Amino acid sequence: MCMSPSRSRRASCSRRSARFCAASKRNKTRDETGGWLVVDDHLRIHFERRLVEAGGQPVHLTRLEFELLRYLAQRPGVPCARADLIDAVWGYAEAAADISDAAVNTCIAKLRAKIEPDPANPRYIQSVHGVGYRFREL
Repeated sequence: MCMSPSRSRRASCSRRSARFCAASKRNKTRDETGGWLVVDDHLRIHFERRLVEAGGQPVHLTRLEFELLRYLAQRPGVPCARADLIDAVWGYAEAAADISDAAVNTCIAKLRAKIEPDPANPRYIQSVHGVGYRFREL
């Protein structure tokens, strides 16, 4: 059965509206909160100011911890290999030879201890078996 042009246009507008609404919600979260990425009622991140709040309290992160959080949070739901994290956070590809997976795991564990309500059952930084880590989908 063929659709009339008006039905097709309405369906297309409906799909566009849904995409626009989804994009607006993502942008609204940041714009209406003064640049804060509000992950949920427990975690807020301000990338430009390098601030993090967990449970309403400021969290003091090292440079590496913050860069690791930034890298993961800007890619919600995307699995990131440890080698990619080393390259992006430590800053150079050659670091992979000097930095072990254990160093990444330790940094993740320290970050989880600071931002997760229950570090033993992480809500934000999830392990991806055989790959690395991902930040939960927003």
